[in-house]
Amino acid sequence: MPAISEHTSLLPSEHDETEPTSTVRESHAHLRKVADSFPRSVWHIATIELCERFAYFGIVGPMQNYMQNAMDDPLHPGGLGIGTGGIKTNVSSLIAEQYTGPRETIRITKFGEKVVVDRDHTIKSIFSMFFIFINVGTLAAAACTTIEQRYGFTLAFALPTVIFITGFTVLLRSKDGYISRAPESSIILHAYRAFWIAIRHRGNLDYARPSTEESAQRIPWDNAFVDDLKQISSACKVFLLYPLYWAACTQFVTNFVSQAGTMEAHGIPNDILVFLDPVTATVLLPFLDRVVFPYFERIRKPIGYVHRMTAGFLFCGVAMLYAAFVQRKIYAAPPCYDHPRARDCMGGAIPNAVSIYLQVPAYVLIATSQILATVAGIEYAYTKAPASMKSLVMAVYLTTTSVGALLAMAVSPLTVDPKLVWMYITLSLGPLIAGVTVWFVPFAGPDGERATTMDPGVESLQ
Repeated sequence: MPAISEHTSLLPSEHDETEPTSTVRESHAHLRKVADSFPRSVWHIATIELCERFAYFGIVGPMQNYMQNAMDDPLHPGGLGIGTGGIKTNVSSLIAEQYTGPRETIRITKFGEKVVVDRDHTIKSIFSMFFIFINVGTLAAAACTTIEQRYGFTLAFALPTVIFITGFTVLLRSKDGYISRAPESSIILHAYRAFWIAIRHRGNLDYARPSTEESAQRIPWDNAFVDDLKQISSACKVFLLYPLYWAACTQFVTNFVSQAGTMEAHGIPNDILVFLDPVTATVLLPFLDRVVFPYFERIRKPIGYVHRMTAGFLFCGVAMLYAAFVQRKIYAAPPCYDHPRARDCMGGAIPNAVSIYLQVPAYVLIATSQILATVAGIEYAYTKAPASMKSLVMAVYLTTTSVGALLAMAVSPLTVDPKLVWMYITLSLGPLIAGVTVWFVPFAGPDGERATTMDPGVESLQ
């Protein structure tokens, strides 16, 4: 008999007795819902993503110094003078598709408790575990920045290359064991064409139905395809807020590193504190997933997408305000005050008298925001997408990071001394506004349900 332990969101469960059922009856409504165990392929895919993130952040970690600083910089020498977008939209969907269990099943734990093994809880646990693996891979930034300081950029960039090749090898060797959906046609091209038809008719997607399109050319889709497009159009509205979040959130690998370069580093690399982000996420996420979220489940006030998105956005906004505070402390400190490490101030060799460790709360706040807003966003993108368009919706969600990067470029005139305080304050406004908006503005879900609620005790997205 398979066995299951109680809610083990990040580790496989052990099952004792199973009472299969397609739907939980009213008599079982009082039972606690738990996650199922994960298929082995889930762990394979998570490991591959860990390698990919190791490669990505192993390069990004030293990159700020590499691009920004001159090779003869007296404190943090630079190096001047492969994208990951190809797999990102598919890997998040692929890992969730590995679980093929029923919607709900009644089981008895080894402790004798009757519980509901719930598919939604299992998917949530898969994405939580997935995010932990991502952050373990992100720890590459700490390793590579240390290598950069001691041995130079060549070895620093060689390590992520080796790890990426390892992950790619695992992918090829285990590809036959994955559950995957073969593409039936070019969904993206068809979606573009259908939306173009809708734009020509004032945004009405019904005009893209084969029975109403006036073009003599045959439409290569059916009405179900249009229905799916209408569903994702409704579900993706909440993603309009994510660029405001990403514009601020990504500062931890760019301007935070530059800020640290003007502070007293106490012998450590100025870009090594980036590792605090994945460390915080790796420690805090299991605590939330195993302790905090189950507690609210038990008291019938589950933490839904809205709660996590709102809190994540607000934490990010507060992180930017704290970074503005740190920048103000730097400008108030000797020897160079509001022009730290300027070449005409002691040759740029002496940082201002502010400890780099003052940045720690900013990284912790950013990491906290990520495990709330990022995991909620990925989970929302997967669960609200129709089966045929999960990668497409995931691509829309991930595109918000690119749009956020473009928004961050809009504040580039403020990325010079002595204007950096205002840069951080300006960036804080985006996630703060997004947090308030996602809480108070009803974004319609694909089933017509509200995506937000005024009542914090009601989970309206799940």
